[in-house]
Amino acid sequence: MNHLISFAYNDMWDERCYDFFNRSNTLLDSGAYTAFKSKKEINLEDYCSFVKNPPFKLWRYFALDKIGDSKATDRNLQIMLDKGLKPIPVFQRGQPLDKLYELLGKFDLVGIGGVAGTNDRNSYLKWILQRPDIDKQRLHLLGVLNIDIIKQYRPYSCDSSFLVFAPKFATITYYDPISNSLKRIGREIISNKKLMGALPTKIQEGLMTADGWIHSTKLIANNAHLKASLFFAIKLAQYLENVNCKLFLIFPNTVPQVIFYQLQGEEWFV
Repeated sequence: MNHLISFAYNDMWDERCYDFFNRSNTLLDSGAYTAFKSKKEINLEDYCSFVKNPPFKLWRYFALDKIGDSKATDRNLQIMLDKGLKPIPVFQRGQPLDKLYELLGKFDLVGIGGVAGTNDRNSYLKWILQRPDIDKQRLHLLGVLNIDIIKQYRPYSCDSSFLVFAPKFATITYYDPISNSLKRIGREIISNKKLMGALPTKIQEGLMTADGWIHSTKLIANNAHLKASLFFAIKLAQYLENVNCKLFLIFPNTVPQVIFYQLQGEEWFV
């Protein structure tokens, strides 16, 4: 499995999950966006110390960027490089396109940031991705899960936090191949034979109970709707692998230590 974890929530990680982290592709985000939204700071020295000697295997990690401050972003990247680290740099929205070309000339993978939560994200992404001289297989789209764009341009990887809606609103997110889009469904899934039939028997049984729809991040073992979203997310990730794009799943930040530990014994949880 490919999954992304944020350094902003490192105090919530549980050692019981480290074995799973070691066996999967764990991509570490610096937490810059979370810090920006919460008006907090990620300490660069702390971040560097962590990625230099992590308690579990990291597949890759991003440089510590600073939203809206390209100079600080460039400075942090250089400091990390001077320390002998090998981060994935982030091309920030608002920077000249020449900066992206410069990064692509020095790094094998570059993150495209400043997209998540913006109204014109699709047009902005197409403005970059439609350029024939940019190797899309060297780009990671941060906070992007637009199936049309992914299938058309085939970036190397992307990440999405759509799973966070499950514990918040007791809904299930799934990919609908007919409309080629993500959809959310609630308890009415029980009467949808096609969707229910695609789920493992234990999850189907859980959805039929009241406990299966509890809005609690502390009771993941009973949250059948979260398991259902996770099941469909894994299937979507496998589908996107066929179009040469790795989907890194972002789990609810309040329960990563629980979800990994409680579900790693499930046959469908790969």
